[in-house]
Amino acid sequence: TVGLDGVRVPTSRAATGADAAPAVARAREESLTGLAAMMVGASQHVFDLALDHILHRHQFGVPIGSFQAVKHMAVDAYTMLERARATVHFAAITIAEDDDRRTLAASIAKAAAGDAQRLVVKHGVQLFGGLGYTWENDLQLFVKRAVSGDLLLGSAHEHRVALSGLVLDLLAAGERPGDLALDEATEAFRREFAEWLDANAPSHEEAAAERSTSSAHIPGWAKRWQRKMFDAGWLVPGNPPEYGGRNASFLEQFVHQEELSRRHIYLSFNPQGLGIIVPSILTFGTEEQKRRWALPILRGELTAALGMSEPDAGSDLAGLRTRAVLDGDRFVVNGQKVWTSGAHDAAVILAFVRTDPDAPKHKGISCLLIPTDSPGLTRRPFGSINSKDDYDFNEVFFDDVEVPVEHLVGELHEGWRVATGSLGHERAMLWLGYAERLDDLVRRGGKAVLERGLRQDSYVLDWFGQLVTDSQALQLLGHRTLAKVQRGMVSQEQSILKLFGSEACQRATLHVLEAVGPDALDPTVRSAPLEPLNLHAWTDGWFELYLRTFSATIAGGTSQIQRNIVAEHVLGLPR
Repeated sequence: TVGLDGVRVPTSRAATGADAAPAVARAREESLTGLAAMMVGASQHVFDLALDHILHRHQFGVPIGSFQAVKHMAVDAYTMLERARATVHFAAITIAEDDDRRTLAASIAKAAAGDAQRLVVKHGVQLFGGLGYTWENDLQLFVKRAVSGDLLLGSAHEHRVALSGLVLDLLAAGERPGDLALDEATEAFRREFAEWLDANAPSHEEAAAERSTSSAHIPGWAKRWQRKMFDAGWLVPGNPPEYGGRNASFLEQFVHQEELSRRHIYLSFNPQGLGIIVPSILTFGTEEQKRRWALPILRGELTAALGMSEPDAGSDLAGLRTRAVLDGDRFVVNGQKVWTSGAHDAAVILAFVRTDPDAPKHKGISCLLIPTDSPGLTRRPFGSINSKDDYDFNEVFFDDVEVPVEHLVGELHEGWRVATGSLGHERAMLWLGYAERLDDLVRRGGKAVLERGLRQDSYVLDWFGQLVTDSQALQLLGHRTLAKVQRGMVSQEQSILKLFGSEACQRATLHVLEAVGPDALDPTVRSAPLEPLNLHAWTDGWFELYLRTFSATIAGGTSQIQRNIVAEHVLGLPR
């Protein structure tokens, strides 16, 4: 209780008449943001104390931070903390700049701070064990500060409901929450690309006439479109002009992908060819390999598949067993790959093989370009969880397949360098796809909520508020990572973006599925109108979309593997 007895307030500090309501709203926004910042700070102290404890507390002769269960708890707490920190920073910026988004940003920040304190406190005390339940441990000071903050000026749940109302009102009026902008030079690059797209993008009628059937099948119209982008330097703008680019900066490459995402234009219907295999050849390959393989893939004349996973070597790439024996001027390959997306339509497979079986696990691996018409190479496509006829995955069998030695990419036995480079290419902008998906879910999910009369359902508003918060947080975290890379800093946060983005998409899609109800089981009812320049699967029915979310939490390194990476390489926990 605050008592006022004869307190004098200068007239310059008073807001009356029409100015009173905006002043009160501004004060509330500042208070919410300040309180959220305090909660994040207190939660950070809880996390720091817990992290130090698990690094130095030994059980069974090892630090407890080496236990996978402990690592995963720490990573989940850290991820929620970073999610909240990003939203608080953004809310503070909107207030400082008197941005119209400040009311929404303040509620998002308070909700995210509440989510963070809940998980950080829960895991922080638990990781300390009995020591966390003592008065002498300073942990209790920060726990109390973090938890009490959630009870003031509206809980996380109340703010999720409030921000849901704000966003649903925008959607009902045909508007959407504002996008994040970059510096003027980068935005000028975006405008130039947008104008080129306006003038050159294929018509929807042309694109709708032929659809892609796998990740290595490029329809005729899409081949022509990819070649046009290549010739104009817009296919891979970070590349030099001779390889379909214009030597664009990292931020310019980002807005290029972001602009395609906003327009629902799929860059290439052979994504692994363009995004993983070509960069690997350009980085590690010979000039002849660049001419023979990289250029045709870039122009859409050939498609490629990636041969990494095996029946006993998925995330554990170093456990691969496919053998390649050097015999004169060629390798003889025997073994099996699986989950090889698009292999049945691809012209070549970039395959990782063991060339020195006596070398340590991460050594003795080499990388070969293997044409799919090679004698002894057999491809067997199989269906996905969605349908037995949803062919993209393949088993690939190699029975005495002969591969010319000039198809070796990189040095002999140095395939691990190529592999880690390939995965780096795959993950560098992976988060942007999740950001696009979450933005779509806000729009489509919001539409489903409004159409089904769920505007007053507090449970629905709670998960929708979480979706909006996740969507903005992922964009903010992604921009933060870009800023670090732009300054020449090495960012270790890609695994966080992949982990957070894929799981947020899965969680939100399930919520929308439940809101849509039995109608979601009808495969003929699409979640949105077909977007001809994008993948057909993006507008499948809600049930099919939910099933597809599992590929995101598995492909490119499972969520569990990502947690291990963050624990060891970001938090510094022992193996």
